[in-house]
Amino acid sequence: MKISARGLQEFLAGRLSREEFKRFVADNLFERALSDGRTISNITIERKETEKDDDYLIFEFEDDLLQERSNRRSRGRLQVCSRRIG
Repeated sequence: MKISARGLQEFLAGRLSREEFKRFVADNLFERALSDGRTISNITIERKETEKDDDYLIFEFEDDLLQERSNRRSRGRLQVCSRRIG
């Protein structure tokens, strides 16, 4: 899902209502993803070259179970590294 970075920031800052924010997000894709058992797995920024154009945030979603397994593996690797260093 790709949305306006400025639009999201204005919504989070309380400058836009939910209704106004819907201009930037068709339907409620965040709600749909949660209902389907998917959560945010990655966010990237797509920068525009001109000052006039807005940058975009690109959200990627992944099945909760896959993400949970990946997080457990990552935590295990971090713990091993911290034991070796510490």
